[in-house]
Amino acid sequence: MVKTLIQTIGVSIRDGKVLMGDKERGKGAGLLNFPGGNFDAGKDRDPDACLRREFPEEIGVNISSMSKLGIMMFRFEGKDYQVELHIYRVDSYQGTPRDIPGQDLRNPRYLELNQDTYDNMWKGDSKWMPAFLKGKFFRGGGLYRTERELLEFNIEEVPSL
Repeated sequence: MVKTLIQTIGVSIRDGKVLMGDKERGKGAGLLNFPGGNFDAGKDRDPDACLRREFPEEIGVNISSMSKLGIMMFRFEGKDYQVELHIYRVDSYQGTPRDIPGQDLRNPRYLELNQDTYDNMWKGDSKWMPAFLKGKFFRGGGLYRTERELLEFNIEEVPSL
């Protein structure tokens, strides 16, 4: 049986740039990543609460306003788990993003969304980003061989989540 891990990410956009950091260790190490994290049934009542907990833990800011725009299901070749990724637009937060000692995401900053940025993200991120940038709700998924090699991908815009 395949285990499903629930994860969340928050995408904040300012002046056409996205808030990302450098993933230091763990899955996706060496890539740019969005702030977020793993759902913890002992701490979180739902994915929304997970993201609200993860933002201050990971980058030192508290979310004021957010909206869930996407849910993606990613499988990994040869692995016995899949990731249900909840993707949020973070419209506002309190504080200044900063490094938090002991966290995997380092150097949070706003970056231009260009080919260099896309080349240094999880490959699936560049696939759902167009729907996200249009403010559309979406669902989909894919199959990864590695963080940089996406074997299958599907996405559809939906009326709501």
